[in-house]
Amino acid sequence: MKVLELTIEGRTPAAEAAEIFAEAEIETREVAPGGVIAPLEPGAYDAILAAHVLQTVPRKDVVGELAEWVQGLVPGGALHLVVPDMMWAALQMVHEAEADQYVMGVLYGSAAVEHRSGFTVGGLRSAMAAAGLATQQARVGPYELHGHSPEGEDETVIARQIYAVGLRRADLEEAEHAARGED
Repeated sequence: MKVLELTIEGRTPAAEAAEIFAEAEIETREVAPGGVIAPLEPGAYDAILAAHVLQTVPRKDVVGELAEWVQGLVPGGALHLVVPDMMWAALQMVHEAEADQYVMGVLYGSAAVEHRSGFTVGGLRSAMAAAGLATQQARVGPYELHGHSPEGEDETVIARQIYAVGLRRADLEEAEHAARGED
């Protein structure tokens, strides 16, 4: 199995691909903030993982960027996405008197990596569908954010992130037709 792990330029990959695809041959490719990446070779990868990359892409370019990534998948390949959950950040804003550094980081990113779009589960599913993906799964889970309290002490906050897997819709439709004996 050949897997491409997309990571933000200048960041060390978080090794999430090795955790998800333990036996795979993993290639890493840097994406400039904003989604700038050299075109992928069509049909080169069984899976692509973009963990905390898509939120750096301007909202108007998200569907196009996803469609570009999809082109790099083999028939039946899967695109795995991990993004911060904006619903969590919005709830924190509503329930707290003042947004802390962690909520602001989820909303806006950091000085090194600006967030240019944000996602809820429904919004991510919609973008995936518009890019030609059928959502196989989309779930919300914990995400540890590490930093320091105002007093300078180490601090960890459990935020939420969205993990979604999409399959090329055209591949699914072809498989359904083949299963029914249609051309």
